[in-house]
Amino acid sequence: MENIDESVYQRAILILGYRDHSVQELRRKLLTKGFDEEAIEAVLVYLLSKKYLDDDNFSQQYCQYRFEKGYGRLKIRYELQQRGVAVPLIQSALQNYADEWYTSAQKVHQQRFGDKPKNQQQKNKQIRFLQNRGFEWEEINACFR
Repeated sequence: MENIDESVYQRAILILGYRDHSVQELRRKLLTKGFDEEAIEAVLVYLLSKKYLDDDNFSQQYCQYRFEKGYGRLKIRYELQQRGVAVPLIQSALQNYADEWYTSAQKVHQQRFGDKPKNQQQKNKQIRFLQNRGFEWEEINACFR
């Protein structure tokens, strides 16, 4: 730890204490605090070597959390991409729920709306809701069968 800026390290540990972050998220937060880029990179390398920072673990946990909150794979994929997680890690995390997306869409639909729509206007509203939640078209259509 001799090449590590202690103030950057302490801030990074403080940020990680609240919740897990992707490498890109943590880098961005440290940059906004005004720390030197080289010092940030040294701390990130150190945290990665100690497994305090792990994009694979982050993507798995994030996917589980959002899935349990009723979000679909499209939204979760987008959110992980925005956090700088690599595509193969995202695909791996989403694959854990491959058999459950249809069930999740139906559960979310049932909780939010209960019965099937009575007219096309209600159906369109329900479709938009499920699209905004990140469900794919096939999963949405299954809710209305």
